[in-house]
Amino acid sequence: DPVAEGRDELAGKHANTQIPKVVGTAKQYLLTQNDKSFRTASYFFDQVTHHHTYCIGGNSSAEYFGEPGHLENRITASTCESCNSYNMLKLDKFLFMNHPTVELADYYETTLFNHIYASQNPGTGMILYFSPLMTGTKKSDNKGFSSKFDSFWCCVGSGLESQSKYADAVYFKTSDNDLIVNLFIGSELNWAERNLKLTQTTSFPE
Repeated sequence: DPVAEGRDELAGKHANTQIPKVVGTAKQYLLTQNDKSFRTASYFFDQVTHHHTYCIGGNSSAEYFGEPGHLENRITASTCESCNSYNMLKLDKFLFMNHPTVELADYYETTLFNHIYASQNPGTGMILYFSPLMTGTKKSDNKGFSSKFDSFWCCVGSGLESQSKYADAVYFKTSDNDLIVNLFIGSELNWAERNLKLTQTTSFPE
């Protein structure tokens, strides 16, 4: 209710309990076109990205939101839970599908390349719980990467799914049948309806 009424009362609340609720609200809008659902989802997204988000696109410390606009005392070894970014990208995509903007595209790109890509160990395939941003910390701190048999968290399940979604949200088509290139990702699009083949060759973000 506070979010629906335009109030940020997220401080002290478990971040990845709130984000999926709003993903559901955004999906309700796609199904019902209820303006309140869209305003609620948009307000939440704007507040989280502008007032609760770190430079890599992730949010929360030790799984919880803090006071809006105050990250200076929340840069810890437990910043940026991977599940949160997984669900924020879902929310971003729902909003983008309704009203595509450069800001939504930029957030998706920032979070995908700086948090989601970095959440899988390239040597073992294991998944990261938190992305620590405090000076002197490293990915192996505070739970670190999962193990094959002894650790499996929510971030492992969503993290494995994230690694299978790199072709998601690269291209969109508009209601006028135009093409939106949303991400610079090496890929090939075969759009039979328009008799169009498009190839992106890029080393971005290197």
